[in-house]
Amino acid sequence: MAIIYTYPTVTPTLADKVLVSVDGTNATANATISSIIETMDVVDNLTATLPIEVSNPTGNITISSRAYAGGSTTGYVPTGGTASTFLKGDGSWGLPLGILPAGGDQFSVLRKATGTDYDVEWDYADKVTLEVRFDETVSKGDPLHITGFNLGQNRITVDKADASDPNKMPSIGLAFGDYVQNDNGQAITIGSLKDVNTQNSPNDFQEGDVLYVKAGGGLTNVKPTGTNLIQNVGKVGRRQQNNGEIVVMAIGRSNDIPNIPHGSIWIGDNNGVATELSIGNNNTVLTSTGSSAAWEIPRIENLTPTAINTPGVTGQLTFDTNNLYVCTSGDPVSATWKEVALSDVR
Repeated sequence: MAIIYTYPTVTPTLADKVLVSVDGTNATANATISSIIETMDVVDNLTATLPIEVSNPTGNITISSRAYAGGSTTGYVPTGGTASTFLKGDGSWGLPLGILPAGGDQFSVLRKATGTDYDVEWDYADKVTLEVRFDETVSKGDPLHITGFNLGQNRITVDKADASDPNKMPSIGLAFGDYVQNDNGQAITIGSLKDVNTQNSPNDFQEGDVLYVKAGGGLTNVKPTGTNLIQNVGKVGRRQQNNGEIVVMAIGRSNDIPNIPHGSIWIGDNNGVATELSIGNNNTVLTSTGSSAAWEIPRIENLTPTAINTPGVTGQLTFDTNNLYVCTSGDPVSATWKEVALSDVR
């Protein structure tokens, strides 16, 4: 005979407890109805916007992390970052404003390493550089001169300076590294250029050598001669084939008075500027008008005729209708005059 039990129908309250089994064991536990409802609400509200997923919400609930898809999705922590970086609002790692990177020595300063925001590094303030674009391939340490301006890159353009070509002078600095045509890079104008060859040919220098722009391009420790322009761009700080150092002092101009060709002299113009004047032809003399000078054949003008039997001073010239005379010896009383032949005029 079967016994049928009839239980009264009741409406449970949130505070009522029910008996639940603990998964994987034979143990049981009490749980309030309110706690069970709260758990189910969490499961129901799990969406793709959260960094977790429920693999089987109708059976045993398994919660696992969902792969980060990038961007600024709420709740995700992207991979990457270092001990000195922070998670920014856009979901990327970086150095926030006002936070200094670790490191740095005495006298070092913080500088931008690249154009990327917050990409900074510690360095020494021992040089001044310009952002440039290269019109040709150059080697580290090559003197550079300005060729123009690249609007698209917003920087000046340069190629190698050449002491033998006035159109490629003066130098505004030395190449900070090895570059090829159309590279963006830097030119150092003042300061220390390190890790450059100052020992092996063609840069066989000694410490303390003055360096000049070389005819044809490059550096030389021999002062240019002839018609080559002269520009001192620095001194050798260390002689070494790989770790040499040049103390750069590229002042951006050639010498005011350069070398002068053989057979020429400098003469000042009305503006006080030295101007080249070639030496004149044979038997010419340099004459001046008071404001300019020129080479001319010597001539005697505006002399007053004097009788040759009058007193004179040695070296004095006189003439009559037909001849020119010079006083070879004289005193206030008498003088000896000699006729001057044209062949005697030099």
